[in-house]
Amino acid sequence: MRMGKIRFSTSAIDFELLDTWPVAIHELFSNSTDVLAGYEKRTRQIDRLIHHGAVEERWKRHENVFEKDRKDIQEKVDVILSSCDLMGYHCTRLFPYEREEIIQSGLSRPSREFLRIEFVKLKPTDIFPNKVQIGSSPSIRSMTL
Repeated sequence: MRMGKIRFSTSAIDFELLDTWPVAIHELFSNSTDVLAGYEKRTRQIDRLIHHGAVEERWKRHENVFEKDRKDIQEKVDVILSSCDLMGYHCTRLFPYEREEIIQSGLSRPSREFLRIEFVKLKPTDIFPNKVQIGSSPSIRSMTL
């Protein structure tokens, strides 16, 4: 099966397999468990206040004292992972003709024309109305099929 321009790396990080994570990530998380756990605990407390009727919390939330430290950790993670390949999985239900097209021609990037063709193929199924809104991009606003 041809996979178009998708590149598979044998050294990619698979988030489900800790052995594939960089040592720097292991160390960062090991040294940050108190901050991350504190952030999550305080966030849940604030959310419970909102849920139980503290209406003023909706527009003037209590400060999470761990917020700055958590952002610092997030920035460090971003720097560490910026040079890594990440393994990702995406599942979606494909129509039979879509599966066959992928097997025959590989994957292709969506474009205005690609989307128009796909919607035209689905029109007989009445899944989409005659006019379809496609996001808020100025270049792709809506199209009539």
